[in-house]
This record gives sequence, structure tokens and C-alpha cells, in this order.
Amino acid sequence: MQKLVDAEHGGFPLGAADWDYYAEKVRKAEYDYDDSEVKPYLELDRVIRDGVFFAATQLYGITFRERKDIPVYHPDVRVWEVLDADGTPLALFYGDYFARASKGGGAWCDQFVVRTRLRAPSGGLQRLQLHQARAASRR
Repeated sequence: MQKLVDAEHGGFPLGAADWDYYAEKVRKAEYDYDDSEVKPYLELDRVIRDGVFFAATQLYGITFRERKDIPVYHPDVRVWEVLDADGTPLALFYGDYFARASKGGGAWCDQFVVRTRLRAPSGGLQRLQLHQARAASRR
């Protein structure tokens, strides 16, 4: 990408802040790839429903039912009940997808409640947080 900066007579060394801009130019020039043409297929609800949940259903036979009656710790958080193939509840899936100042970066999964003998054998409550890079949230 430095060659592209030089070819455009940029006169500066490529830095981290320049990466996205020049990477997009390279993708467009070399692969005729444009992010804006792909984004409609990667809308969050579509990725969750038609991607992640569909794959989990196909692979493991589990299904997901959104639960709006369960309290959440932030208005952006969404909750789904995870059901086994026979409809037996397995867990709750908490999706917290957006960056905010009070959250750390990264993508991780954690348990709210550790599985115990007092709960159903598969009854751990799971929370998955996927964080966008802070720079992406500023766009």
C-alpha cells in the first residue's frame, strides 16, 4: 500500500490511520471489490438470523426464540432462549453487539451463571459480546 501512497505523490509513510482508506483502494483496483456493495448482505439481524442461528440449527438442531420479557443490563442487549430439538430450554443467549465507552474491546463469551447440580444439566446462561472496533463506531 505504500507503493500506492507514493504513486499518488502522497509524500508520507503509510500509518495505521491510513490503512482502511488505502486497503479499500487496493481492493477496488485489484479485485473490483467495493465494501458498499457487500454491506447490505451483512446487516446485523440478517447475520444473526440467517447466518449464526441458521448454522447452529443445521449443525446441532437447536433453535432460538427472542425474549423481550427478560431484563437486560443495557438497552442495546438482546436475549434469545436457546431450545433443544425437542423444545427443551437449554440456555439464554445475550447478544451485546455495539461498542460503548463502558465496554472493553474484543469479542468474547462468558457465563452469567456457572452450571451447577442445582440447575438443569445444560442450564448455563451464556452471554456473547461482539465489539466493533472503536474506530468503526465513529464512522
